[in-house]
Amino acid sequence: MACLLAQNGYEVRSYASADMFLADPASQSAPGTPLLVVSDVRMPGSNGVSMLRTLRERASACGAPLAVILLSGHATIPLAVEAMREGAVHFLEKPVDPDLLLETVAAACQTLRPAVEESPARARLHALTPREREVLAAFVARGSNKAVANALHMSPRTVEVHRARIFRKSGASCVTELVRIAIEAGMVDARAPVQHA
Repeated sequence: MACLLAQNGYEVRSYASADMFLADPASQSAPGTPLLVVSDVRMPGSNGVSMLRTLRERASACGAPLAVILLSGHATIPLAVEAMREGAVHFLEKPVDPDLLLETVAAACQTLRPAVEESPARARLHALTPREREVLAAFVARGSNKAVANALHMSPRTVEVHRARIFRKSGASCVTELVRIAIEAGMVDARAPVQHA
């Protein structure tokens, strides 16, 4: 999961247990600094729900936005209800589908952003991961999968996978519509020249 999230543009830190994470100063957000945690429920030492309670207390004390996604291989309705009551933004059953994990993390990131009125174009792109945003911006600027692959040092097949996800999440039906949405959302400069490869 850490590799998947890192490959999609997220800054990731991994810990072997909730206790190790809670002991790290990185788990104590500075005032106003958002923190997103993806954790298993059952672990050695503190479990995910008790970790969530501690994080909520810390976040509340310093005014830091917090989003926690909990995972379980033995999900039960009472466990899911308890997690949601304690403030988890999502509860996923393992094994987690990679696309579902990325969509859930992107949605959780949205809850950490200040509430601002979103333009329709921005709303259509809000579910994109940081890596998908990077691919979209490169695609609009460079005009071909091959050029994007070269610019971002990834395989053309990986670019195609990202591009398919971008189309699905944005609801765009063609390239020109996707470019228009990206420009209206302010993701790319409409005046920037396209560098075709």
